[in-house]
Amino acid sequence: MIQESSAGLTVKSFDDDIPYTHTWSNEDDEYDEYGTDLVQEQGDNQTEYTRERNETSRNINVIMIYTYIAFVSRSLWNSNALSIFVFLLVNVDDKKTVGFITGLTGLTQLLSSYPASFVADKYRRDNVVKFGSIIGFISIFFTLYAAQKENLTLLAIGLSCYGISQGIVNPSVWALLADSVSKGGRSLYFTKRLQLEFYGRTTGPVLSLILFWKLGIEEWTIDVCAALIKMGQFVSIIELLCLYFVSDDYCVIDKSTHLPNVEMKKQQPDKDSIKFENSTESLLAMEQQNQGVNKQTRICCWSLYLHRIVPICVAVADLIGGISIGMSVRYFPIFFADNLNLSPNAVQFISLVTNLLLSWASYLGQYFGVRIGRLETSIIMKFIGCFTMFGMISSYSNGMSNMLVIVLYLIRTATVMGTGALTRSVLMDHVPKNERSRWNSVEAVTNFSWAGSAVLGGLLVDAKGLLYVFSFSSWCVLFSTIPYAIAIWIGVARETI
Repeated sequence: MIQESSAGLTVKSFDDDIPYTHTWSNEDDEYDEYGTDLVQEQGDNQTEYTRERNETSRNINVIMIYTYIAFVSRSLWNSNALSIFVFLLVNVDDKKTVGFITGLTGLTQLLSSYPASFVADKYRRDNVVKFGSIIGFISIFFTLYAAQKENLTLLAIGLSCYGISQGIVNPSVWALLADSVSKGGRSLYFTKRLQLEFYGRTTGPVLSLILFWKLGIEEWTIDVCAALIKMGQFVSIIELLCLYFVSDDYCVIDKSTHLPNVEMKKQQPDKDSIKFENSTESLLAMEQQNQGVNKQTRICCWSLYLHRIVPICVAVADLIGGISIGMSVRYFPIFFADNLNLSPNAVQFISLVTNLLLSWASYLGQYFGVRIGRLETSIIMKFIGCFTMFGMISSYSNGMSNMLVIVLYLIRTATVMGTGALTRSVLMDHVPKNERSRWNSVEAVTNFSWAGSAVLGGLLVDAKGLLYVFSFSSWCVLFSTIPYAIAIWIGVARETI
């Protein structure tokens, strides 16, 4: 029986002589926008679902801590230090080797991601995460040894193991976070996670600057890069230990997915069916949504399920964006050190400021995303970033000051790369819970495209130069906004303020 009153909506049913009740308060509805959840409570012959704040899910806090520590580690070894370490170990005129070596991470991540995510969706995600952490420890061993011996072969093995570990861990971690937050609040928590990522990326350059200041380092050397790589690997040990504290058991029960699964049986022992009274608009809308989920639509010559179009568009756009950004991202440290003749302190300081701006840009994107639309905001930010990059190229080509070039680079990076939380939250809002790990494995394809396109970028650098690669990359980023526009035209779920 469904009863509606000023206090809220109550759904009651009886399974023989065992009753259960579902109650939602009207006062609690306002919290839906921020991701409250239904928590099962069992009593004497009765099961009730009451609301509980998402902050009580232990997965959220653990994943946030893991994110921060992981990117402290990566900012120490897997950004400026890694690129310049490889650059100094090989012929200084052979820039494409940087792309080939660092591309191994993306390739192995791509190969391991989908099989691991399929297993995670079918069984338990926390077990898959723990297995990935074991591969991570193997990666630490080889990378430390490679830095000590200054050996590119050992480094390639370490980076390959690192890519396998990330391919196994990342889709399941993202899916666990999505499972721990109700629909309507995901962009907020995804933005918080992205901000912690940027704060972690900021901490690494700060530690590097302290090290350089203490040791009086004024130029890049192999020993300096090796020291940063070793520091990052030791921090990675803490990162991997965090993975043993996430669990599928801490995921939430979401009202939007739970209510349709309630099996309504006989109301009283002497009746064979239940009568519905005062049916509400919310239940009707939910029924219509469930009926419409299998409808198909046609795009060009393909017939697709309607509910698949938006996530496909977002995934394709992220993939194209990953290819575009990956062409140039590994070559900015070399551009600063080789073309602008900046010291290690200056390069690390640029990384520090970049990540502070990325954190601010991601917060600003989330603020406007809930007001004008998440994908609309992403398109605007990417356009700003691309035209700023064109300004940076023009400024450098015309001999303007290094300060202007650096400022334009900072604006470009903050706007182009500050939209990840918005697009990821849209993706998670439009896919079923039992497919989230697989859809998150698209991140592995994107990361491979970063690494793989770094190889393409290296070939273009040898043929055309760094500025050509930066310009071509920006045009490709502009092209990547087209699938976002298609998703907006189809219809994207909106979050409310």
